[in-house]
Amino acid sequence: MSSHLCITVRFLQPFSHGRGDGGEPEWPPSPLRLFQALVAASAARWNERIRLEYAAPALRWLEQQSEPTIVASVGIVSDVKYRLYVPDNVGDKVAKSWSAGREGTIADYRTEKDVRPTHLKGEEVHYLYPLADEKSPFQDVLTTAARSITHLGWGVDMVASNASVLNEEDVSKLPGERWKPTSDLGGTQLRVPVVGTLDALGEKHEAFLNRLGPDGFTPVPPLSAFRVVGYRRATDIVARSFASFELLRPLDEIAEQSASNSKWRSFDTVRHSGTVAGMVRHAAAESARQFGWDDDRVTSFILGHVPTLEGQAPQATSDDRLMFLPLPSITSYKVDDVTRVKVESIRRVLVVMPTGDEHALRWVRQALSGRELIE
Repeated sequence: MSSHLCITVRFLQPFSHGRGDGGEPEWPPSPLRLFQALVAASAARWNERIRLEYAAPALRWLEQQSEPTIVASVGIVSDVKYRLYVPDNVGDKVAKSWSAGREGTIADYRTEKDVRPTHLKGEEVHYLYPLADEKSPFQDVLTTAARSITHLGWGVDMVASNASVLNEEDVSKLPGERWKPTSDLGGTQLRVPVVGTLDALGEKHEAFLNRLGPDGFTPVPPLSAFRVVGYRRATDIVARSFASFELLRPLDEIAEQSASNSKWRSFDTVRHSGTVAGMVRHAAAESARQFGWDDDRVTSFILGHVPTLEGQAPQATSDDRLMFLPLPSITSYKVDDVTRVKVESIRRVLVVMPTGDEHALRWVRQALSGRELIE
């Protein structure tokens, strides 16, 4: 039975303030956020404020592991912001005013800060790292470091943490939503540590300590040793990539007609949706054969049929195929000052890829661009 290293974080209040890229609320907390909390907790626990030594092998082992599955309580991002007024770090100016006999107050130096917390319907977040040999080689160190974490996110996001090894049966009993890493570009984008993240954090900390020197102030560079991975729940809608095409008249036909005529080749929405899909599908199949695809691949991936024995009716395939979607034009018009919409003829078509198939996207763009459609 397989095992997992489980690092559990319990929030001591029903909200979280962690932010991801662009300042947007981040839920669940990213694996990189957990890793940074472990680094900070290790420095405090073993009093290694300049450079980590004792916990470094354990943290280097952790940054080499694959992306963890996250089991988290439901988090609901608030639609309403509230504003804080944070005092600026200008106490020297106020003290200078006092020493000169002038009045001064720190309240005159405040910065507005809008807060949009994530409200939690629970308290636990579990990070599950699969173990190859059913045990963690640094269990004691990681458990001590996890128990030393005090907050995850802002300083007000107080937590209590622990680390343990769980088998599959125990993992299945964990309450919460299961977030799993995906191979495609969709899902919730979370940052995860990579080999070198620990060293990069040490270099950033050293740059922070030496930011003031003989040459003045040196800005601290942002952390760059991480990667972004998409996470998705089982209930999340899978994002698909697509290629879009316009349906145009042939060049010789446009040249023969007056300049007032449209460049579009339009098709009736009700009568010819299937015709448009069939023409584009046929063009894709012919292109694939010219590229050297075998008949079984063309039949399943483009035509959408499972290859069958001779004389048997074709059967539809799963979603592992191209989908051809005619797009009617939607325009607005006004009747008695009321804006309405109407659906006009088909002038465009989408070719939708299977999940995460970027190679198919590039091929479709190359194969169908400028291709003549045959009815």
